[in-house]
Amino acid sequence: MAGMSGGRRMLRLRRWVVALGLGLLGPAALAQAPNPQIAAAQAVFESLPEAERKAIQTDLIWVGLLNSAASGGYGPLTFRAINHAKGGGPANGLLSATERQSLAQAALAVRDSVGFKLVTDERTGVRIGVPERILPKRETTPAGGSRWQSADGRITLDVSATPAAEPLEAIFQKATAANPNNPGRKITYKLLRPDFFVVSGETPTGKFYRRLALGPQGLRGFSIGYDKALSDSVDRLVIALASSFEPFPSGPAPSAGSTIASVTQPFVAPPLRPTERHGVALALTESVFVTSAAAIEGCRALRVASGPARLRLKDEASALALLESGLPVQAVISDMGRPPDEQAGYTLLDEMRHRGHSQPFLIFSRAPRPEHQEEAVRRGAVGTTDDFEVILGWLQREFLQRPAIKRAA
Repeated sequence: MAGMSGGRRMLRLRRWVVALGLGLLGPAALAQAPNPQIAAAQAVFESLPEAERKAIQTDLIWVGLLNSAASGGYGPLTFRAINHAKGGGPANGLLSATERQSLAQAALAVRDSVGFKLVTDERTGVRIGVPERILPKRETTPAGGSRWQSADGRITLDVSATPAAEPLEAIFQKATAANPNNPGRKITYKLLRPDFFVVSGETPTGKFYRRLALGPQGLRGFSIGYDKALSDSVDRLVIALASSFEPFPSGPAPSAGSTIASVTQPFVAPPLRPTERHGVALALTESVFVTSAAAIEGCRALRVASGPARLRLKDEASALALLESGLPVQAVISDMGRPPDEQAGYTLLDEMRHRGHSQPFLIFSRAPRPEHQEEAVRRGAVGTTDDFEVILGWLQREFLQRPAIKRAA
């Protein structure tokens, strides 16, 4: 009877996993232990000065190997990008002094080829990198901002500064709303935070990206639009522009070359402590977490982030373990529909917000339409997507840069 009871409880556990959208990963994915090479490389990378960490990531962006912002954090995307940059040798996610210098030189060559220069715009106060060889035309926008444009008009970069005459959320809603005069316009990504938003999308012939930030001096932002036929080269440029954007800069602008640190010593990964290992747990409720049974095998004490945890249930058949801790949930990823509720994601989100829970909430929905994005954000979610890369990138930026479980063996 005990075994049957445990099986039933684990069945309910699996349902809870699906209920929070975690079942999307599947038991096999949950059972995989974290890559110890990534953990070791992360420890080394994050011991570097922040400026050097961001410089490495910026260089990876310029050579086309990293498709995310230069945040200074370390995760699977940076790990893979560095291994591609190494061009051989051990795939340990670390750069030797020679490899770092080669990466810096390759990125500098690309920057020089487009005339990339950090500019503090006198009209708006915005600091941003401008590829002046690609965007040689400069003029004032009708709203009083600054515009850089390609000679043929196929790429346009605008920066703006305005008083905060209306709430940031209201501007975001307008930016992401369907436009009956432009039915081919499609929002492909949107993100709203208290102090900034990002919106990107495409039209039948073009692409666009916009970022707007709120600060004591009002609203400052930039937008870039370009011919879709130029995507192969400009998509990478957009990431570099976004990484360089400072809406409210302090201090003098660094030169383009000053972000390339001189590395004279190789990065050597320190050995992991044999008495402490790390794993990943996914939250089911505010105090219950699921992880792989193998991840905690042989451990005498468990911790979830900074708090102690205890083993509540382990099921050998599913290779899952249930942990209990007082640590609150930090984020939720939910399916949109779960029988019999086709809008179960909204139901869970509304219930959480009704109870006063404000954790970031992301909805997984197959083939989401722009109106789904708008509705999800209106209800208080980060957004909705059917792209696992978007989910993993969001997790990496927001949470996975920190270990989720510490376990003492």
